[in-house]
Amino acid sequence: MPTGSLRGTLAAVAGLAGLLGLAGLGVLPGPGAAPARAGEIVFTPVDDGDILTEVSGAETLNEGSTLRRTYLVVNEAQAPVRLERVGIDTRHDADRDRFVLHPEGTLTAVQPVRAVRLVFALFDVFDRPIRTLTLTLVRDLAAGAVVDLATLPGWPASAPEARDLLSVVSHAATVRPAAGPVWSGNTARVHRDMARFGLLARD
Repeated sequence: MPTGSLRGTLAAVAGLAGLLGLAGLGVLPGPGAAPARAGEIVFTPVDDGDILTEVSGAETLNEGSTLRRTYLVVNEAQAPVRLERVGIDTRHDADRDRFVLHPEGTLTAVQPVRAVRLVFALFDVFDRPIRTLTLTLVRDLAAGAVVDLATLPGWPASAPEARDLLSVVSHAATVRPAAGPVWSGNTARVHRDMARFGLLARD
């Protein structure tokens, strides 16, 4: 999907919560991820474009809608990985006549890692939770290695899920570094900040 302007991105994010104090929530008003300061959790809004999904031999899903899908990409200062433009998009698998939720964006190893678990919280056009997806990548990554998440498998989806998906919160929940203990993200803090956006996580 095409990427919109910065103004469109911020407008989409503001629409999630109404009156929103971006600075107080640690939100970067830009399309890319940036390093967080020590102890900080940063939400980076990304405008993923329209919510249309082409369907082979049928009318495009959400034809006539001007809504735009938004990713909120979470990065923690101490995380061994960095996420950029990470979220979940929709497509129609014509061969199997089903919809698919597929990951996109990139993951960069800040240090050597052996396994990563990403969590995606999906919300509908009314800011209600749809479901939570988990992606576990077991792969040796050297510091600086980049993984294109679009190359990884997706999840089957129902037509209502593909139709209704509007917002996605993405974060690294757990990472096994090449050396040292397993790193766990501050999930409770992420959920609290999501609630301040008007998005209530489903455990």
